[in-house]
This record gives sequence, structure tokens and C-alpha cells, in this order.
Amino acid sequence: MPTTDGFNNHRRLDSETLDKAFESVAIRLKENGANPIEIVVCGGSALILTGMVPRTTKDVDIVALATCGVLRSPDPLPEDLRKAADEAAEDMGLPANWLNNGPSRGEGGLFQMGLPAGLAERLQSQRYGAHLTVHFIHRVDQIHFKLYAAATT
Repeated sequence: MPTTDGFNNHRRLDSETLDKAFESVAIRLKENGANPIEIVVCGGSALILTGMVPRTTKDVDIVALATCGVLRSPDPLPEDLRKAADEAAEDMGLPANWLNNGPSRGEGGLFQMGLPAGLAERLQSQRYGAHLTVHFIHRVDQIHFKLYAAATT
């Protein structure tokens, strides 16, 4: 039965599936002739891939893009990244919006409201080939975002 969040009955993402999905995106970026891309990820996928929690998630939340250590808004996501993520979704049976910029979309997004001081220095990074680097936010920043969400809802 379809759900209202657009994820329907797709499988949940565990650490192995997330790694394979990022590897697939990296391969697609290279095959498509895209420039290398760096994303900054928060939420459940960051917790899973940094080993903080052994669970699953339904998506990957991009809070920022990075270039040479400088963070910038992920709204909108680069077309090359969107295309590669869509192709990876098709290859792996993932929902179309498994990789999204939901936390930083629009004027009230996390990036637009201001990231915690020192966030960039606390990132944990993982390279997937030469075309994708995923930076995961630190536990301190996860807590900051949860408190912000609680205060604004």
C-alpha cells in the first residue's frame, strides 16, 4: 500500500545498502562525465555509516554541498547528482527520493538558517571512487539539529 511520504514499499537502507548506493552514484557520476561531487549528510544515514547506531533508514538527507572545504547550500541539488542518484535508485530498487536535500530545502532549511560553528571541522569523510565524497556530520551536530527540529515544530 502506498504511503504519503513517497517511499511506498521500498526496502530500508542499512549500512551495506547505503555503501552500495553511494558506490553506484559514484560510478554513474563518472560514466556520465560529471565533475566530482562532495555532499554533507545528516540524519539516520550519517548515524549508520559512522557506526553510531545499527539500524536502517528510509533516505539520505543532504544538509550541504562542499567544495574545497567550503560548505554551500544544496538547494537545488546539482543536476548531475540528481541524475546519478535516480539511476542508482533504478539499479537498486530504491525510492526515487532516497537521496534528497529535505533538511536544507527552502528558506527555513538547516543550511539557510545557519549551521553549527565548527561543523565543517568535525566532519567524517568517506570517498567513493574519484567522483563522490560523502561527509558525515558529527554526533554534536546531530544533537544540534534534533534540538532545532524540536524547537521549531
